[in-house]
Amino acid sequence: MARNIHIHSSPWARRLCLALVGLFVLSSALVITHHPQVARANPVVSTDWMARAGYGVAMHWTSQSIPSTGGSPAAYCTAVNNFNVNTLAQQLSDAGAGYLLFTISHAQQYFAFPSAKLDSVISGRTCTRDLYSDIYNAIHPLGIKLMFYYPSIATSEDPSWQTASQWNSNPSAFAQLQYDLVTEIGNRYGTKLDGWWVDNCFDGGYGSKYNFTTYANALRAGNANRLVTFNFKGQGTWNSTTGQGIEDYAAGESVDLSRLPSSRYSGEGGTQWQTLIAMDNNNWVLTSGSPSPSFSDASVIDYATNIAAHQGAFTYNASAYQDTLIGTATLNQLKALKAARRGTRVEDTSATYSGTWNTISNTAYSGGADHYSTVAGAYAQYSFTGTGVVWYGVVGTDHGKADVYLDGSSTPDATIDCYDTSWRAQEPLYTKTGLTSGTHTIKIVVRSDRNAAATNNFVEVDALGIITVVTAPPKTDDTSASVSYTGTWNTIANSAYYGGTDHYTTTASSYAQYSFTGTGVTWYGISGQDHGKADVYLDGSGTPDATVDCYASTWGVRALYTKNGLSNGSHTLKIVVRSDRNAAATNNYIEVDAFDNGSGGSGGTNFASGATVTASSDVGSSDWAKAKVNDGQRHAVSGAYGWTSSNSTGSNHTEWVTLNFGSAKSFSRVDLYPRDDGANAGYGFPIDFTIAVSNDGTNWTTVVTRTGYALPSGVQSFTFTSQTAQYVRVQGTNLRQNPNDTNFYRLQFAEIEVY
Repeated sequence: MARNIHIHSSPWARRLCLALVGLFVLSSALVITHHPQVARANPVVSTDWMARAGYGVAMHWTSQSIPSTGGSPAAYCTAVNNFNVNTLAQQLSDAGAGYLLFTISHAQQYFAFPSAKLDSVISGRTCTRDLYSDIYNAIHPLGIKLMFYYPSIATSEDPSWQTASQWNSNPSAFAQLQYDLVTEIGNRYGTKLDGWWVDNCFDGGYGSKYNFTTYANALRAGNANRLVTFNFKGQGTWNSTTGQGIEDYAAGESVDLSRLPSSRYSGEGGTQWQTLIAMDNNNWVLTSGSPSPSFSDASVIDYATNIAAHQGAFTYNASAYQDTLIGTATLNQLKALKAARRGTRVEDTSATYSGTWNTISNTAYSGGADHYSTVAGAYAQYSFTGTGVVWYGVVGTDHGKADVYLDGSSTPDATIDCYDTSWRAQEPLYTKTGLTSGTHTIKIVVRSDRNAAATNNFVEVDALGIITVVTAPPKTDDTSASVSYTGTWNTIANSAYYGGTDHYTTTASSYAQYSFTGTGVTWYGISGQDHGKADVYLDGSGTPDATVDCYASTWGVRALYTKNGLSNGSHTLKIVVRSDRNAAATNNYIEVDAFDNGSGGSGGTNFASGATVTASSDVGSSDWAKAKVNDGQRHAVSGAYGWTSSNSTGSNHTEWVTLNFGSAKSFSRVDLYPRDDGANAGYGFPIDFTIAVSNDGTNWTTVVTRTGYALPSGVQSFTFTSQTAQYVRVQGTNLRQNPNDTNFYRLQFAEIEVY
């Protein structure tokens, strides 16, 4: 196939070529956030573009993806022929995606291009249209990079492929076939393809079929700078060393927002940290229903911001319809993420320039134009109204350094090194968020020095991004004067912690105390395999408000306790280390990372108080009546355990409970309190469930969806975009058996609160 020509000469030579023959530089580019370059750890090739990107979008668009109208998928090549790449490009632009990770095969082996190699093995599995080239041509001018997902297995969902590929009968032949297929793909797409995410390479499992050095070399066919990762651990511990010195970034498969990087190269084997997360209720592939985000906009924005602060990368998997692609609710969340992280584009012509600057027109640039200079002291300046700003520039082998100043300061806020081994435009080199809402000025000044490897001092202004989103107020760090510690406590510095610090102890009865003013509070700490339990007290009470179990199968910074609905005034939160721990825990660590009495504790009126309760079923006893679910008692105690569905619970089924406020209220948070009575603690809390809102009790809008929810301890808070509605419904679609109650399936809550 014909290839686009990539010119990697100096800006002067590029400009001369453009002026004389009208050629355009065609170079991959993306929307990113800046972090100063540091020496790489263990990636084989540079991951700078991924670190700068901050986040991208993954789409599992497969032969099994259903159309938006429901029903069965169209024949694969029919769907390929109908695929609208312009719709995709617009959606990715609206999402602010720095890159697209797109499936090339999945549970069933089909290629959306004419593959001679696949045709030689099995017939009827390739298409005439080269969809991947068409996707590249649509997204490349927007600065969005293209990556491929590849499955590496033959599944039972495709027995014909299992036979033809010799999956079971000849493992070495199957492995060689995979090398040959990805080599064909790599050579076909060359520098159009920037990376691979290769699945099902699990240590001790499917991965035993492969020589990963051979596999990685095959994956880089046609582009030695192509990024490669292998999924060695799935959603496990992410600690494989199998790919050390072979892969470039971590696969980081996940279904929640619990994991954060401690540094850029804290991915397994010292690679670039990256996580690929199923972000909606359909997980990876949309085979039924309609996608709805699993997390609130605020949670996603906060998560992406924290990852970017540590130079990690976050890949948002958006379940895709076969025809209309990303669903409306998912795209709306991605738009909110873009507004908070990318801002609204302002082209380079809007800035003022002092000193020697030149302009160039080129389709590779944002808006088709760019300002550039090599003269030390020359500067570009732009005044804006907002809360943040992004500088989109250009990197290359002949690019220099620039200082960035804010609001007239004489001290640079950052020094940006624009050197890179490959030329890329539309690359956000600097991002600043969290400014006070108002008027600000950014000033970009060309420096006289440059990276030792650079051949010139070019600095370019391609565009600016103006962020107007008002971010949540900062949390209170563990080192604040409003937090005191009694007993044995130690401190640790790590970039994964809020403010870079954390207090920890294993000593029973040691306690931390936080004094604050407000109507709510959240304690942020750590949960992990070696973490214990703590009692949480409020306002000097002698009775714990909650006992928090900090054990978890994976280490992560998490909101461990939230309290809302306090009187507006001064309060005290006390965290006391217990001597006992979860049976699975290996130690008793309790950690204090930060507190939030602003965005973390929403406070205000509890609209559930006094609401009329209806339910799918009810035992009607004095201990478990419907009215007990909003009686103000957050603990399961004799006479007021909460609400339970009926006793006819020998098989799994669906149950629900609804609160009617009597009139429409505006709210953005639902708190679910599980039963906490001894051995029954956490049971009755659903595994799969939704929270929905309505104004008539008939037509419902889902605002929260959770699947595979772990046995909870303490209040479980769910935030979402503010809704105005009269009804809230919690519906469990996969209930949890209680081994202490004849393994019955029930839906049970000690209390429900709405703020």
